[in-house]
Amino acid sequence: MDFAYPARFDREPDGRYTVTFPDLPDAITQGENRDDAIEMAADCLAETIGARIAERADIPVPSPQKRREVRIAVPVHVAVKAALYVAIRQEGISLSEMARTLDGQPVQVRRLLDPGRASSMKSIDQALSAIGRRVCVSLETR
Repeated sequence: MDFAYPARFDREPDGRYTVTFPDLPDAITQGENRDDAIEMAADCLAETIGARIAERADIPVPSPQKRREVRIAVPVHVAVKAALYVAIRQEGISLSEMARTLDGQPVQVRRLLDPGRASSMKSIDQALSAIGRRVCVSLETR
């Protein structure tokens, strides 16, 4: 799953930009100028995805980018945790089951999914491998 979402940038009368994400109606932010708005949008997206993981809510698949929208990528450390979260949900595995698969405790899996906590890529790779998944990295030009 790709974790780059289309965003709309609307210029306000005072020159600031309001940023919204069609796929994530709860993600709204502003920036003083366009560059600031892009930076704020990435932060907002990371917080929204992190909140959805914490709430055990769905993370939608990004819709295709439309004209005048800009794709904003979730920061890499959030994307890999979100990918693990989505995979666990797709497999219908509980956190307890995932912990048993990894010979650990459910609290360890919660920490592995928490974007606010540092996790090694090795740990995330092991967790994904345990459920038959892997991360593939691509590099794009802005």
